[in-house]
Amino acid sequence: MSTCWCCGNELDERELVGLGLHPEVQICLRCTVALRQRGREREDQLRPGPLTNLRTGVRRSRDLVMRRGWHRLPVVGAFLRHLNRHLP
Repeated sequence: MSTCWCCGNELDERELVGLGLHPEVQICLRCTVALRQRGREREDQLRPGPLTNLRTGVRRSRDLVMRRGWHRLPVVGAFLRHLNRHLP
């Protein structure tokens, strides 16, 4: 068992990803998705382009879903969580 440096959860080694030159830093799979989303957001701020508006719309929709708690609904929530993994 190892600890995710991002969220602090203890997980099996197979569920963690090491950071290149810093193998002591390990991030769980769930946090890698969140970090990717935050990285894209920062990239959009630094280098605006045609797809920036689309990704910003997706982020705003995601925030609305989270605020309203729709991701916790029995059937719809499972679909929304699955969809989230495949959106920018």
